[in-house]
Amino acid sequence: MKLVRSFTLVPAAAVIIANIVGTGIFVKTRVMTVNVGSPELVIAVWVIAGLLSLAGAMLYAELSTMMPRAGGQFNFIGAAFGQRWAFLYGWTRVLVSGAGGAAIAMLFVIFLNNLLGNSLSPLAMRVLPVCVIIVAVGLNFASGRANGSIATALTVGKILLVLTIAAGAFLFGDGSWTHFDGNAAGGLGEGVPESARGGVAGFGAAMLGALWAYNGWNVIVVIGGEVKNPSWTLPRALIGGTTLVIVLYVLINIAYFYVLSPLEIANIPESSSIASEVAARFMGAGAAAVLSAGLMLSAYGTLHAGTLTAPRLPYAMAERGLLPR
Repeated sequence: MKLVRSFTLVPAAAVIIANIVGTGIFVKTRVMTVNVGSPELVIAVWVIAGLLSLAGAMLYAELSTMMPRAGGQFNFIGAAFGQRWAFLYGWTRVLVSGAGGAAIAMLFVIFLNNLLGNSLSPLAMRVLPVCVIIVAVGLNFASGRANGSIATALTVGKILLVLTIAAGAFLFGDGSWTHFDGNAAGGLGEGVPESARGGVAGFGAAMLGALWAYNGWNVIVVIGGEVKNPSWTLPRALIGGTTLVIVLYVLINIAYFYVLSPLEIANIPESSSIASEVAARFMGAGAAAVLSAGLMLSAYGTLHAGTLTAPRLPYAMAERGLLPR
């Protein structure tokens, strides 16, 4: 079996963006505001975490053009440290880390339940995530070109969701730029321990949240064997896709603070999200339904990208004789 190089620039970048933009950008800013206290520091954290991710993307751009094969990091580790460490990495990813798709499928069903007014039965909440995974796997039996088109469509939907919230906040949110002069002192900050508020510890906790929201920028290197003209496409997809996400993340965070003051954000209940609170300011009663539908799309986009890329690692291991061919 040979892999076909069918992923051009747009689908390759779409896989990256679809994998990065999940749910973190719609929920993490509340906790980060409590962590660091001011809008300027929150945005600084998003920028710094983005630049760190971009530095990683630039490094992977160089490595992936040197080794444009299925497996990504498996190949990098093998070249640098030998097959034993590549073997250990591969088995860890296949047996442990690869199970993360189940959690994303569960999130998809949770958002679906919210959209339906919490009307799903306990049995449905257990069965539907399995069905979502089966659908994602079924779609991935299609060609690489078809899956690139699916990833592109899902990514366009994610970008439109972020831009809709940001544009709606600026145009209809009745906000104020004076919010950027405030701070979160005295806010409730549900679920945020005192040890993670302020100072170096708070900044570090906020950075962890932002880096989690940027996680996934490296996914395209795993399907390096299916990228067309990899020496041209991979660097542009990695750097361009990551840069676009940084711009989107900073834009929507500015929109959050334009609509809500830091104190209002800190007082948002743990069970809610900052995106839903902001959307409610200009969408009214329909905000929750629109956001739930958007989060379903976002969760599925991440699941699709993960399902697309995950099998390429055991494929690469099998080529090296570390799994049955």
